[in-house]
Amino acid sequence: MNPADEGLLTIKQFSELTHTSVDTLKHYDRIDILKPAYTGENKYRYYRPEQALQLTRIIFGVRSKALLTDIKKRMQTDNPQEAIKDYHNIYANLEDSIQELKALQNSINNLIYYYDLYKNNDLESIFTIYLPEWFIIHSPKLNIYSSIGNETNIANNLFIKGFYNNRWPHYLLGAYYDEADISTQDFTSPCYFLKVDYPEQYQLEETQYIPAGTYACFLIKIKGATLPNAVPKFLESLKKEKLQITGKLFVMDVVNSLITSDAEKYCTMLYTKIKETE
Repeated sequence: MNPADEGLLTIKQFSELTHTSVDTLKHYDRIDILKPAYTGENKYRYYRPEQALQLTRIIFGVRSKALLTDIKKRMQTDNPQEAIKDYHNIYANLEDSIQELKALQNSINNLIYYYDLYKNNDLESIFTIYLPEWFIIHSPKLNIYSSIGNETNIANNLFIKGFYNNRWPHYLLGAYYDEADISTQDFTSPCYFLKVDYPEQYQLEETQYIPAGTYACFLIKIKGATLPNAVPKFLESLKKEKLQITGKLFVMDVVNSLITSDAEKYCTMLYTKIKETE
């Protein structure tokens, strides 16, 4: 038999036609999901052009995150009703993947935004930005001088809540002090907070609305250990600038572990809403 006379394509030609690697085609042959139309005595594989339609079904399934075993079963049974049922499940899984990817994109956008603030502003100087409204979920107040160490576990649990299906964070973890802390100059017991996209997914009592407005920001290298010392510096700088503030004072690492594992390179940002004048 002359494969060329039969209109068969070599594996290389079929690979080029379908934009599928030779190694992938060999793998599909080995697992019996797409066999060559003809295998010569020299073990060379040959394919019919119309087998590209079968390959399209396989690649579509792979790109849709379906398992090869499920794709193979679907093709072997070739039952349209069962296939539609499978595609309903694939659709749901894809929607889940889309939401996870959006969560990743939100995290990356957030990192880029705050990193740019860090790169474009001097340390320990006041700068102002306008922030849109947002929501946070938060922990109880925690004594940062506690010897128990449970505050780290609470922060970690809160952080995991912000993951999409326990996978990826929407936004960064931080701490905040309320107006009572600021007025009494007591900075030993902050709350942890996490900015979230979908507050309706959380318990109402642990969700807070943060209004849009102009915020005063302050960058400082503290590596987390001297947070109570950093806050008075920020407040003193605000006083020198004659800026009145309202609401909570937030603290978060701008350069954090998603960018570098070196804590020496971390930079902390403190920010609070400026009181609007009539």
